[in-house]
Amino acid sequence: RRIVPGYRGLDLAAVVLAFALQFVEVLLVTLLLDRSPGVGGLLLLTVMELFKLLINIYLWGIIIQAVLSWINPDPRHPVARVLAQLTAPLLRPVQRRLPPISGVDLSPVLVVVALIFISLLLQDFLGLLAGLR
Repeated sequence: RRIVPGYRGLDLAAVVLAFALQFVEVLLVTLLLDRSPGVGGLLLLTVMELFKLLINIYLWGIIIQAVLSWINPDPRHPVARVLAQLTAPLLRPVQRRLPPISGVDLSPVLVVVALIFISLLLQDFLGLLAGLR
């Protein structure tokens, strides 16, 4: 964190570390598969894999938060607070536009469907890139 400072509340040191680890993983997988996409291809694959990971984290965070809402945990519980802080950037804009229907918040369903759709598009794009090699 001394070398890579934060930016607008974003811990860039963690982002750089995640990027470096994902790059090493993509590099090792491509070497194991006897492929050589080049540096640009490796960087693109690394960014795409990080997006897939981010989508999965949000997807599972929203699902776990929805299941936890059925048992109504203490909102001050550390897990509930972390999940709320994690999913709020995606859920809050949808909650503003989609009011509760009969007291049921449908925004997690809409966000999960959107995340799955984006994940499928990303997967198709990665498949398209793999086909071009």
